[in-house]
Amino acid sequence: MDSSVMAGRARRALAGRRVRKGKARANCPFCLDKIGKADDRLSLVFFADTKRVACYRCKTWLFLRKDGEAYVERDESSDNEPRPIAIPKGCYPMTHPDVRDSLSGGPGYRYLVEERGVPIEVAAAAQIHVGVLGTLAGCVVVPILADDNKTWLGYVARAWNFKAYRNATAMTRGRFFNHTALFVKTEVPLLVVEGCYDALPTWPNSVACLGKPGDHHLELLARCERPVVMALDADAEAEGWSAAMRLIMRRDALVRAGDVAKRHVVACVAFPPAQDPGDFSGAETMSAARRALATSRGVGIGDLFPKWPGPGFRFDCVLPPSAEYVQAQQRTLEKTL
Repeated sequence: MDSSVMAGRARRALAGRRVRKGKARANCPFCLDKIGKADDRLSLVFFADTKRVACYRCKTWLFLRKDGEAYVERDESSDNEPRPIAIPKGCYPMTHPDVRDSLSGGPGYRYLVEERGVPIEVAAAAQIHVGVLGTLAGCVVVPILADDNKTWLGYVARAWNFKAYRNATAMTRGRFFNHTALFVKTEVPLLVVEGCYDALPTWPNSVACLGKPGDHHLELLARCERPVVMALDADAEAEGWSAAMRLIMRRDALVRAGDVAKRHVVACVAFPPAQDPGDFSGAETMSAARRALATSRGVGIGDLFPKWPGPGFRFDCVLPPSAEYVQAQQRTLEKTL
């Protein structure tokens, strides 16, 4: 397809879209031709700084170098400010005896506490709810709270029957789950994970990015006064290592500028294939984090880069695979043979 035709289709798809956080999204006009299925998930992304357009589904990319902004309405308002929401109707605290012992709320309690091994004290501290009625019925609802630990800014809900996620509409991504852990001054490491459920085993010494860590996450982490350990899922080990390196550079820059008084060590923890922090106990993950910090030399650019042996080297600690994962791999191998 001619590049000018592709650019025209991309501009028409982006017409009227607003730029938020430097990006604008639209349904991709190329997915139907490339993968045989129309896009309805806003997979086409326009990057305002580089005028690049890319689709995460069909992998189409191009540049809108001429008149790119004529087709995109720029919105300079701040979209990082979290907005309070009301507690969803039909959701009740999981720790309430009437909910825990009920027919509609009991399965959620057993899923979280018995199946996933989350202590009831952690469920109470995180103010986890259960959807009994309404659109979130059959879901365990983990709230994203403001600094007062009362106001809801969003939530992540997961159905315990078919393990599907339902997030709050227009929930901000510029905030961590368990955000207040950033402000605790301690030498206990802070684990950075992807999802809320991965943060529960190591509560309260973990935060969740609600996805992959971005620049706004790293800016917040660079200013917290405690060691930081990246503990992303196994399929995001490279992103975790990259985020750790960028965090080291940002912390070093803040120390040199006098904005931060002390450097804190940054490390990485790698997990076995197809596993994440939620598959291990909190003690196992925290022990691996401490070992990673003990062997890490990530204390500043001047200390790290002269000794960096190459891209194949990792300052991290690899957790051994669980027995369930090994058994599953053996069953898969037996079926293959």
